[in-house]
Amino acid sequence: MNNPVVLSKGCYVGSKVKEHNIGYITTSETIFPENLISDWHCHENPHFSHILSGGSQEIREKKAEQQMAGTGLYYYPGVIHQNVHYRPGTRIFNLEIDERFFKTYNLAMPPESLMFEGNAVINAGGLIRLLKEHYYNDECSQLSMEQLCIDLISTNLTTEKHYP
Repeated sequence: MNNPVVLSKGCYVGSKVKEHNIGYITTSETIFPENLISDWHCHENPHFSHILSGGSQEIREKKAEQQMAGTGLYYYPGVIHQNVHYRPGTRIFNLEIDERFFKTYNLAMPPESLMFEGNAVINAGGLIRLLKEHYYNDECSQLSMEQLCIDLISTNLTTEKHYP
């Protein structure tokens, strides 16, 4: 873990099947060979992933987790991790959001803690709706994706409690 690889916009460990750059949003699908072991790495931009099939084990500094099909995940920029033991047929949908999106729509980037909270449920339904737009990729996709991203981010923000 001495020199982790920093994955820039649109770059992932697996092989890309399809990618679309729509405004400040990049969507892609990646596939992974069975038993692949990734380098230790982190991502330059925040992104959500939805495991469409297969899965892997993700190792972070202090723990490892199995990630299976149907799981929605969030990755905060710069958090170092490694993926091992990819299952046969692993395919993942990725939704990467440029920081300019957050500024344009006056939104806060989802916090790093969203990666680690055991009870945080990523809105898988929202990711599936974005996946559909990824497949459509028509003249309405940019507006639809922007609206769906705002909904996804708003759904997953942690609420701060203020007491008098």
